[in-house]
Amino acid sequence: MSAPREVLFTSDASGQLWNSCVWDFHTGTSLMQYRGGSSGSHSLCLLGDDYLVGGGGQKSLVNVWELQRKDQNQLKIILPGKVNCISASPDGNYCIFGIAEKIYIWQTCSGNLLKVISRHYLDVKCIKFTDDGSHFISGGEDNLVIVWCLARTISSTDFPLSKPEPKYVWSGHSLPIRDVHVGAGGVRARVISSSLDQTCKLWDMATGELLCSFIFDTPIISVSMDAAEMRIFAGSTNGNIFCVNLYGEPIRTERHIGNTAGEGINIFKGHSSQVNCLCVSMDGTVLASGSDDSTVKLWDIHSGQCIRTLDHKGAVTNAFISLTPYNVLNPDSKPFLHVQQFKRHLHTSCVEMRIRNNKRKIDDDNEKALLELVHSKSSVPSENENDVNAVQEVVELKSKVSKLKSVNKELYEYSVKQIVNKKKK
Repeated sequence: MSAPREVLFTSDASGQLWNSCVWDFHTGTSLMQYRGGSSGSHSLCLLGDDYLVGGGGQKSLVNVWELQRKDQNQLKIILPGKVNCISASPDGNYCIFGIAEKIYIWQTCSGNLLKVISRHYLDVKCIKFTDDGSHFISGGEDNLVIVWCLARTISSTDFPLSKPEPKYVWSGHSLPIRDVHVGAGGVRARVISSSLDQTCKLWDMATGELLCSFIFDTPIISVSMDAAEMRIFAGSTNGNIFCVNLYGEPIRTERHIGNTAGEGINIFKGHSSQVNCLCVSMDGTVLASGSDDSTVKLWDIHSGQCIRTLDHKGAVTNAFISLTPYNVLNPDSKPFLHVQQFKRHLHTSCVEMRIRNNKRKIDDDNEKALLELVHSKSSVPSENENDVNAVQEVVELKSKVSKLKSVNKELYEYSVKQIVNKKKK
């Protein structure tokens, strides 16, 4: 029997049998299993064609498995906090993690921490790369969808502690973001986001404009598009999956989608709980959906019928279809990429090199001050009493800011719950 051209990667919250599994979704056969812990929602991704990265849950670590069957070597990486989401660049050179409200960017081959971004006000829930790896998009509990240029974000023209500016900040949603899907086309791709405010919004990365809003009668947890971008698929909290055609309709900036099928709208019914993840095969004929009801269902898109169900031991947290990695088929293959342990402190050698190259342009006193600023991991008080008092004041202010952030987060979560409960009633 010939090897499948595409495979399905899944994970569930229990971790009883395995952390993640590789399936031939055309036959329902399990091809590979990777054990060790469990992976949270949006926390499973491929690192090139060599590794599988999974993490999240309640632990501040991720597992990195070699895809080849023979050795199944596993690397455990400790991170600064609990992982909310993971994404890797298509070439596998960069790995991005959402930890609390911050975004961490690591270089995989060296393990260097290149940047820490603090732009979201609440937890980052999903991160997705464009297909050319030039940009990535983040969505969070603060209702924001933010587009970042990778090259500018990790550029060494500024100090690592400086705040990079995003390309776009889309604030059209009124409740937390739950999923983001990026289409084909690199910097000219179309992006669709889903939110608890019962809408999906289609954005244009070339102009930054909102193209269309899709309004549903229930909160949307997951969203996807086919490769031709002719349909969008939206997974709801009640288990229904809405298939909405983007063609054959007059151009409108707002479309209302009810709970009944109609012209240009199909509803896939089969899940008994919320749909956490969606993915479409490359030929646009098969839709994979993972749900809290512990199943992954495979749907024939044209007929809307469920053609296969893959049972799991817990709520399905991730399900995505990929071209079959070479290392899955060849047990004797060796990884092309080499992953190092991720470092906990910002990498500063690039800044030092830039300062040395510009040595003639700055005087000796300024250069010394810049190098001391780069090397310092924390503020060190001098012997001067005024400096000591200033440092103590900064520490106290930081503590107050931290407390205010915690109180603000609790108030926001409470208000969101009240709004959602009213809409359900």
